[in-house]
Amino acid sequence: MPFDFSFEALKDGFFDTRAVMDAAMKEYRKTASRFGAFTRTRMKSSLRYKPGKSKPGQPPHVHRSRSKYTRPKKATDGTTVRRQVSPLKELIFFAYDRESESVVIGPVKFGTAADAKVPGLLEKGGSGTFKASRSGERKRGVWSARPFVKPAGDAEAESGKYLKG
Repeated sequence: MPFDFSFEALKDGFFDTRAVMDAAMKEYRKTASRFGAFTRTRMKSSLRYKPGKSKPGQPPHVHRSRSKYTRPKKATDGTTVRRQVSPLKELIFFAYDRESESVVIGPVKFGTAADAKVPGLLEKGGSGTFKASRSGERKRGVWSARPFVKPAGDAEAESGKYLKG
């Protein structure tokens, strides 16, 4: 039986290219998802419950919602109570996008079209409309940049913790 020295025959003799690529993609998805999870946690921890505004350039302070958004919390006596939370802090998610092979991390868009722009305005600054808390009327205003998404991603990428595991 003659030995075949063609490139295809030699290539097939070394390793299964498809299996190697599938294993590499599986590992990439796992690492990217871990990066998304760690970055999401860092983003949420950078948003602090404090009264008033944060300084421009610092992550925004978050405030407890008067309604709508609650989360269960265990009381000292073992019972569960519902506590008001910030929608900005609680509605941060991440997902792996198979089509673009990347991770999407960030807060979800809020209820109305005007409210949907709020996370972007906090991150980059700019002008927009907001609902006055006491009167409920819509007003125009200018936001100073208070980034929290990019610094969290940069810090997580620099730490490299998502690579260990």
